[in-house]
Amino acid sequence: LLELSLQGDQESIDSLFSFADSFYKRDPKSRAASESAYILARFAHKNAAYSGDNDVRWLQEFSRQARSFAERFPDEQQRAVGLLSDAGASCDFHGMREEAILCFETLRQKYQDTPQAEQAVPVLRRLDLIGKPLDLGGPTLDGGFISVADFKGSPVLVVFWSTQATPFVEQAATIIATTEKYEERGLQVLGVNLDTDESQIDAFLEKSSMGWRNVFHTDAERRGWSHPVAVHYGVTTIPQIWLVDADGKAVSTAIPPKDLDATLSRLLPVKTSAVKSAETATGM
Repeated sequence: LLELSLQGDQESIDSLFSFADSFYKRDPKSRAASESAYILARFAHKNAAYSGDNDVRWLQEFSRQARSFAERFPDEQQRAVGLLSDAGASCDFHGMREEAILCFETLRQKYQDTPQAEQAVPVLRRLDLIGKPLDLGGPTLDGGFISVADFKGSPVLVVFWSTQATPFVEQAATIIATTEKYEERGLQVLGVNLDTDESQIDAFLEKSSMGWRNVFHTDAERRGWSHPVAVHYGVTTIPQIWLVDADGKAVSTAIPPKDLDATLSRLLPVKTSAVKSAETATGM
């Protein structure tokens, strides 16, 4: 039924949901009940992976099925932990903050002695940042120190990046050009670099127009995924883009690069005086 359902056969899809429901009602402790529920969750997971960018409904369904499995079959720890971790990470990656929180919080509460629950704690810390002051900073490439607090009074874009992250390298030119466009509206940019080799950063900066100041540790053991900021906030994907308002409070911790221009345009409108100056200059 799973294979047929994945091919889009509606009758099989209906049967998957029906069997999972009927087996649980007949005997909640039966192997049939847990197995059918697990297969249904896997089905939602595969559909979420196929269509997550275009249809968030399967991501929502995967989150729901993962949490339902953990609630109904708490003794199936290995399966429940895996489903909750995958569902939380998938929702987090696609910017579905509330669904991600539900999955990671369930994981943390129900399976607190597992490594996955421990890993969920910093992710929840990041997801809970919205509307709260952001405490983020560290040493810079030139030996100084910088933090978000240094830019109070201006909106700040925090960009986690690495020269070794293909998704960032492929989108770097667009991200940099977009940030430059909004610097005229008061935007400040703070990079958090997760490279391990300083020479790779220098080479990248030489051939790019990046003008951001970057947090980068001189201590080799605190670089890459061991960077204190990445560890503290559960950052596991690059690029990751956050926005902080002029008061130092987090507005978003999940801006997709493709939505960066539209997001900044909405949140950083052109000032009326600037519009009038432009109209005067063009004779309008």
